[in-house]
Amino acid sequence: MSTLFYRNPRLLLLTLALLTVSGIFAFRLLPRLEDPVMAERFGMVKTIFPSASPERVEALLTEKLEEALQEVEEIKNLESTSSAGFSLIQIELSDGVSFDTSAEVWSRVRDKLNDVKPELPPGAMEPFLKR
Repeated sequence: MSTLFYRNPRLLLLTLALLTVSGIFAFRLLPRLEDPVMAERFGMVKTIFPSASPERVEALLTEKLEEALQEVEEIKNLESTSSAGFSLIQIELSDGVSFDTSAEVWSRVRDKLNDVKPELPPGAMEPFLKR
């Protein structure tokens, strides 16, 4: 086969031209998105409890919020940090959550946070979910 191209240089050029043109057309016809749509998989819950020690923040805020959030099945990981007057919970959704279902999951997370609000101590601000 290689000797066929050596003997006929025009056949070699024609083959190269066909491969180049077909490659260009294949590349041009590929579907692509400039900004692909991705599901929001990470979020944070911030809660402020002024002038409370880290131990009180952990016991009165963080643990209650984590217990409520653990009821949401689509949450893969919860990481919390309690400091003086401030609680931060980082949420990671499972890999099975798609773009279509992520809004519904975040809505359920918000509902769970609203359910816990009455159990929070007086003086604590309401939990703020940031996605």
